[in-house]
Amino acid sequence: MQESYLTHYREQTLTSPNATRSATPVSSVGASADKIATDDALLRQYSAALVDIRAMETNTLRLWRQIIGMMMPDTDEEDLQAEGWHLSLVSWLALTLISDALREVLSGLSSFIEPVSSKIIVILTDRCIVNLSPVKSVLSQFKMSSKRPPTEASYFVSSILRPVKQFFAIGTTDGPGGILKDVYLKRFSTEVFNNVTQQ
Repeated sequence: MQESYLTHYREQTLTSPNATRSATPVSSVGASADKIATDDALLRQYSAALVDIRAMETNTLRLWRQIIGMMMPDTDEEDLQAEGWHLSLVSWLALTLISDALREVLSGLSSFIEPVSSKIIVILTDRCIVNLSPVKSVLSQFKMSSKRPPTEASYFVSSILRPVKQFFAIGTTDGPGGILKDVYLKRFSTEVFNNVTQQ
């Protein structure tokens, strides 16, 4: 069931007829329509890659523990004892060596998580920075007029981190990173926030 859900999610994410619409709307200021469309496609692909890597890790280790490990051939205990080996030690060594080799192979796949995550963070940061453009006018609005200082946040503040919310499908029906929310929301939003506040 999990596999069919992931397959369905990947198909929806990568081949949906709505694939050309912006999954994370941004201001048109400073970003061309082509750039937005390209970034949307990249966000979908990067998200699908993270989902696939995590599914491969989880499902491969589960397959090993629940099926392959149980199918290991029995070794004749008398032959082993004649050579000075104990069956439980040999079984433990075999399972450990195979398990370590499997984890080593999976670690190669896992090494893609960090670069892919960084690319997602860069795109989301760029989109949030575009939403910062109205900040430049705030000082001039109050410097050149007799307006009283504001008592609440400016209208645009809530839109600054909107690309992160929409990527993780928070407050929307879909987003390329919706399925990644439990694992990556805190880390990605913190990094994007830190990047944006440095602008």
